[in-house]
Amino acid sequence: MLLCFLLLIVSIPLSAQQRPSPNDPGGTRGLDTIVNGGFETDSDWTETSLTFPNDLICGGACGDGGGTAGPNTGTGFVWLGGGSQDASRLSQSLTLTPVVGTTDVLSFYLWNGTTPRGSDRFYSKFNSLQLLEVIEGDARFTSGYSQVLLNLTGIGSGNLTFMSTSMDGSITNFVLDDVSVITDVEDLVANGSFEDVTPLLGWRTLSASEDSVLCNVASPNSAVFGNCYYHFKGSATENSRLRQTVNLPGVGSLPLGSTLLGSFWANVEPGVTLTANITLTYNNGNTITYSVDASYNPVFDDAAARNNDSNREWKLYQFPPIVLTRNISAAPVINITHTSNKPRFVSLVDNISMAYLPPAP
Repeated sequence: MLLCFLLLIVSIPLSAQQRPSPNDPGGTRGLDTIVNGGFETDSDWTETSLTFPNDLICGGACGDGGGTAGPNTGTGFVWLGGGSQDASRLSQSLTLTPVVGTTDVLSFYLWNGTTPRGSDRFYSKFNSLQLLEVIEGDARFTSGYSQVLLNLTGIGSGNLTFMSTSMDGSITNFVLDDVSVITDVEDLVANGSFEDVTPLLGWRTLSASEDSVLCNVASPNSAVFGNCYYHFKGSATENSRLRQTVNLPGVGSLPLGSTLLGSFWANVEPGVTLTANITLTYNNGNTITYSVDASYNPVFDDAAARNNDSNREWKLYQFPPIVLTRNISAAPVINITHTSNKPRFVSLVDNISMAYLPPAP
C-alpha cells in the first residue's frame, strides 16, 4: 500500500482497560479484544517461522540477544527474525463488529534491536491489508520499544498478523510486546461512512456540482462499510472538497496528552490527486495542518488495467497520531480535496474517522 506520510510513533500507554469518551468522561468504552497480548504464556497465537517454528513467543529461556531483545513489560515478548534466512509470522483471529459512531484502535510496542544491513522488514497486517511496514534500521525503533497506534475504522473481523523477513544473510531482531485492540472508541466524525444522504449529514461540499454519494453499488466498487461512499466524479481542472468541523465537546479544556487518530479509505484513479487534511487551531491563534495524500493503487499496474474498475483497490490511509501538547481553541477541521487534470477521473472516499483517546490515567 502506498502511504504518503511519515507515521509518527508516540509513547502513550494504551491501556487494555475501559476508555472514557470526551462526551462522557466517566463512561465505559470497549475492551481489549486481544487474548494474551502481553505474551506471558505460549498460547492463543499461531506461530510460524523458517528458523524457529512454533517458538516465537519468548520468556526467560530466549535470552536477550546480547541486549538486543527482551520484554517491554512483564516477562514475555515475541522475537521475530533472529535467523539469517528467516520469515516469521504471528497471528490471531479477531471479531470486530463495526458500529456507527465508534472505531477500533490497534496498539503495540516494537523494538528493532539489530540492524546489520538495512534491508529486512517488519509488517503489520489485517487479513491482506497492510497496516504498517518498517524497514530495518528505522530510527523510531532502534533505541528501544516505541508504541504504534493505528485507527482500524471499517476493518471488520479477520486475522491480525505480525511478520518479519530476513533474506539477505544478515540477522535482524524485531521484538514485539503489549498488543491490544480497543473496540468501540468514540469516533468524532459525523456520518463518516455517508449513510445519511439526504441531506448529507455533517459535511459541507465545495465546488462539487457533479460529485455525489453513491449507495448499493456492486463489487468491486462497493462500500467499505455499510452501503454508501462519497464519489468525486472528476471533471477537467476540478478542485472539489469535502469539509467537516468535528464534534469535540469541551475543546478548549481537553487534557494535554490527549491523542487524535485520523484515518480514511480511498479508491483513486490515475491522474487524480486526493489530499486529506486535519487542521488544529491553538489558543495563541497558530494553526497546524496534518496532510495525507492518497494515490492510485492498482491491483495490476499496467496501462490496459487503468481504465478497469476491477483493477483498483480500496486502501486504508492513516494520519500520524496527533498528540495535544498545547490547548486548542476550536474543534479540528477535516478537508478532503479531489483535484483532477482530466475529465471523468474519479476518486472514492469512505469511512472517514477520527478516534479520540484521552490520556491514560
